[in-house]
Formats: sequence, structure tokens, C-alpha cells
Amino acid sequence: MGTKLSVDMDKLLRLLREDEEFRLAVMGLLGIMDIQSGIKQLVSAIARLAESQGKSVNAMQGMTKGEERITEMLGKVTDTLAKIDEAIMNLAETLGRDIDMVERIVKAQEGLGEAVKQLVEAQRNTWEVVGQVRSDEGEVLSLLRQSIESQGRL
Repeated sequence: MGTKLSVDMDKLLRLLREDEEFRLAVMGLLGIMDIQSGIKQLVSAIARLAESQGKSVNAMQGMTKGEERITEMLGKVTDTLAKIDEAIMNLAETLGRDIDMVERIVKAQEGLGEAVKQLVEAQRNTWEVVGQVRSDEGEVLSLLRQSIESQGRL
């Protein structure tokens, strides 16, 4: 069946140490070259993965800084909105006071208009009285003339 080879271990180990071609041939037969190549590929892939992960970490740090800036900006926007809200409330109060003042002015103008109407009526009445007084004055003067004339005849 098969033949048994007797192997001298010392000779084999010496050949592996000293003969590079033999060593490479044995490594090829055992698949060590493929394993080394695979290991090199794995090491290279791990290095690329580590580089990619480093870039991802940097990107995440940049995103974190961006989020911090956005949060800070949102805080400022919130503060500004609170100030705007306060200003609107102050304007609403001022507008309410102005409306009240305008209503009082309108009522005062209505009262003033009524007072002017009363004054015009009083002035008309006064002119009527003055007219009556003038008319009566004419009669009084006429009576006085008659009285003076009648005294002058006596």
C-alpha cells in the first residue's frame, strides 16, 4: 500500500532553518502563505476600519459641538422671544391706557359739544333779551321825551 518514509527530524528542522526555498515550499504546502496573506489583509482592513472609526469619532465630536452651538442659539432665541413677549405685553398695556384716554377725550368732547350748544342757546336768549331791552329802551325814551315835552309845556 503506501510506503513509509523515515524522516529524520533533525535534518528536517535544519532544512527549515537554513533553506529558504524549502521553508517557503513547506509554508505553501501548509497554507501558511495564504494565512499570512489573509492576516495582512485583516490587518489592513482593521487599520482602515480604525481610520474610518477615527473619522466617525471626529464627525460625532463635530456634531456634538454643532448641537451645543444650536442649543446655545436656541437659548438666545428663547431669551429674545421672552423679551419680545414682554415688549408686546408692555405695548398692550400702553395701548389699553391709550384707548381709555381716547374714550375719556371722546366723552369730554361730547360734553364740550353739549356745553357749546347750551352756550349758543344762552347767547341766543341773551340777544333776544338785548333785542327786547332795545325795543323797551325805545319805548322808554319815547315816554321820556313825551314826559320832557309835557313838562316843558307846563
